[in-house]
Amino acid sequence: MNDVAVLEISVRHADGTRQKLTVDSATALVGSGSHCEVRLPAEDAAVEQLRFSNDAGGVFGQVRSLERNVTLNGVPFVEGRLLPGSVLAVGRVELTVAVVETLVARGQAKQKRDSSRQASYALAILGFPLGFYLLLSQKSSDAALPNEVEPPPLFAAASSVQCPETEHDAALAVAAEERRRAETARERAPFSGQDAVNAVVAFRRSAACFTRADAPERASDSVQQADALERDVQTEFHLHRVRLERALVTKSYEEARTEVRLLLSYIGRHSGAYANWLLSLDRRIELQFSGKKQ
Repeated sequence: MNDVAVLEISVRHADGTRQKLTVDSATALVGSGSHCEVRLPAEDAAVEQLRFSNDAGGVFGQVRSLERNVTLNGVPFVEGRLLPGSVLAVGRVELTVAVVETLVARGQAKQKRDSSRQASYALAILGFPLGFYLLLSQKSSDAALPNEVEPPPLFAAASSVQCPETEHDAALAVAAEERRRAETARERAPFSGQDAVNAVVAFRRSAACFTRADAPERASDSVQQADALERDVQTEFHLHRVRLERALVTKSYEEARTEVRLLLSYIGRHSGAYANWLLSLDRRIELQFSGKKQ
């Protein structure tokens, strides 16, 4: 007998009913689509809302649609490692994921390997004609992908921020409130690109109001916090752009769709030409290449 790790997904629905599903695979899709291993109501989840994968490091989760908000233990979530007991919320539904060990007979495992080997032989018989067809069709498909446009500046709003108050006490109150808001948004930054951008804006508004309230040391500290976070966010945004480019070059289309969603989390879905390009790219990949690595 052999140990095989499978995913066990527990679902708590809006009416309080619970459902436990075992997925005999290293990956599982969660959504309202009929092809998903875990089906959720359409009012709670997109067609493909979440993807879980099991590897040596544990369970990894990815949000595949930004149309619905997803939280992990109450914090906005895009992708990351899921610790035991973590609760994901999608709409009115809560989910937990765990890895469980099951036993399968060695004969069953051998049968699966034999079936896989037979499939390989069948592909070998098809040989060159099939490969030539796939090459031609892939070239025409890649040519249909939309050309990239330049992204907008992430911190355009932060560069011109001003304190909305002119009176000393009022400016000091706004400065303290903006500082608290910035620190809260910074805590959520690892899970939300937009929160990272908002944190920088709040730090800079805090600095402007501390300056207006004659508190130069506190203003300087807010500026330093804003500068450091802005550098980190710019670096992360650039890395996601590079990863998207690499995923397209290597034809890793599922990875490309993940990077599209992460980039959208920084700029929003209604921010102009770059957002439209990302959405168009995501839609084209979904129609032509979804689920394929060619």
